Amino acid sequence: MVHLLPTGVGTMSFSYTYNPNGIYTLSPNWEVAMRSAQRKFFFWGLLAFTVLPVSGQGVSIEDVPPEVLAYPDLILFEGKILTVDANFSTAEALAIRDGKILAIGNNTRILKMAGPRTEKINLRSNTVLPGFIDTHFHLGDYALRYMLLTERGVEWEGPVESMGLVWKNTQEALRDIQRAVKSANRGDLVTLVVYMSSKTLHELKREELDRISPENPVIVYAHAQLRPLASNTRAVEQAGIAPGRAWSAIDGVLISEQAAPSFRLKVSVEKMVEWQEKALRLANSWGLVQVTTRITPEQFNAVRELWLGGGLTVRWRLSFPGPVDIPRTGNLSDIGDDWLRISGAPVGAVPGSGHTLGHWTSKPALSPSQVTGEEGTSLSRWPEIHAQLLEALRYGWSIPNTHVVGDIAVSQFLDAIEEARQTPVVKSSNQRLTMDHMVELDPADIERIRRLGVVPSNVMRDLFDAGHETGALDYQAVFGADYLNRMLPLKEYLDKGVQATLEADTPDVNKGRPLWTIEKAVCRCVDGLQRVWAPGQRLTREQALRMKTIWAAAYTGDQDRQGSLEPGKLADLTVLDGDYLGVPEDRISELNVVLTIVGGKVVYRQN
Repeated sequence: MVHLLPTGVGTMSFSYTYNPNGIYTLSPNWEVAMRSAQRKFFFWGLLAFTVLPVSGQGVSIEDVPPEVLAYPDLILFEGKILTVDANFSTAEALAIRDGKILAIGNNTRILKMAGPRTEKINLRSNTVLPGFIDTHFHLGDYALRYMLLTERGVEWEGPVESMGLVWKNTQEALRDIQRAVKSANRGDLVTLVVYMSSKTLHELKREELDRISPENPVIVYAHAQLRPLASNTRAVEQAGIAPGRAWSAIDGVLISEQAAPSFRLKVSVEKMVEWQEKALRLANSWGLVQVTTRITPEQFNAVRELWLGGGLTVRWRLSFPGPVDIPRTGNLSDIGDDWLRISGAPVGAVPGSGHTLGHWTSKPALSPSQVTGEEGTSLSRWPEIHAQLLEALRYGWSIPNTHVVGDIAVSQFLDAIEEARQTPVVKSSNQRLTMDHMVELDPADIERIRRLGVVPSNVMRDLFDAGHETGALDYQAVFGADYLNRMLPLKEYLDKGVQATLEADTPDVNKGRPLWTIEKAVCRCVDGLQRVWAPGQRLTREQALRMKTIWAAAYTGDQDRQGSLEPGKLADLTVLDGDYLGVPEDRISELNVVLTIVGGKVVYRQN
């Protein structure tokens, strides 16, 4: 016999028998008991009946182990919670247990769930949002930028733009390189990372670089994927490369394509882990909870170590970190867990022209730019890249973190998707089709995007910041203001049934923050320039928030697990110090993140 003693209700008894098959059976009079007892009384009766052993002793609710009752680990209350569910409903409080949202509702209901060890946080009317998700964010590269530029302690003359130095001219470049050489010991390797500055390096002469660093090898790397860009003679000698093979020009410093593998940066896993942890903390302070990115094998090794040790505070969705022989490798898309997952194949960087800011476009340049590197990859490489893309699609791989810039690039990419669908080799039940950057496209292709189920990820950095090296002023000079008003048609996507996302691309301390990208989608206003591009493409705050949360989760197939604040979903959320729905639209980015929670754990708390 078990006696139940719920608060405010008299004692009630249930008798039962137990058979060898492990089944408990109530006595026939249980229906009478149920009709006469309160509903909550019967609930506790069934709970005790289910979990307590046959002992013949009376057991009170107070004696039930806390593991059975399973109180919330954390309760947030007195807030303005924007759930971003289907109805964009709001709430005052939510409870978290075992890394997931247990319940959400008003203060009274949620606070009643608290147990003796439940942590409670008073939100003091602050706004709670689902944690931000970025669908193209080079977090691994940012850690290396920290390591190569910050750790040295040099006061750089050139500004640090996103993930690397930006030099206005060769003399500024030489002065910064000389500062780096002076900070190093004699004979030590000197490494720098630059952002989109190979056009300056193109003008640099080798004798100038050798003059300021005759004994120290110097290698300059690109901001993305740390591609070797330039070197002095001492670095070539140490690498054992014949001078005729090392550089792409007789007297220049740019490293040739065939010599580049000899200059790959070698960094210990321990050092990479140290700097990756710093990058994670920075991302958490912006409210970021998940990124989709490409990383090098060396970067992956560091992220893997953090994952194994339970040290990740941002969820990672990765293109496969290295070359992959797709026909001879099983489809690895979605292998992993909620913290670290391979999300697809490392293909899809469509080339563009350096004269049009890396765009493969039908629009002639009004004033040709001189972008080199990945953004200005020769169009002659498209047949090779097209074959790789087609192969990945035909074998069922998802294709995250693509690079698709320009109306011709978009059309060519969509053609490849349609071609692959006609000749599949391996069918996948969850293959996701995504296209990143998407600054410019033919309006007619939006319907193709909808029909094919493609998720377009849109970079906001270039058009809405005049200070960015390839930013609004450069775009206006190359394409003209009228053409810029056709770019990034965010509202048109929604009007035609396409759920797009917003991306930062590079984790700059200003433009990398999710609230900045959201602000630009809402106001379409340009930092540093009194212009508004395509005012008719403005989004509502609800629409922009969906692009950075629930629709961003769908980009990697995670919409059923995260992206909105609903019971059963991962407890990933961000708390702001103001009213997201009430602050002026051109000041959304001025809101501060005061708390970030990932998997039910506080990973960032302001001050």
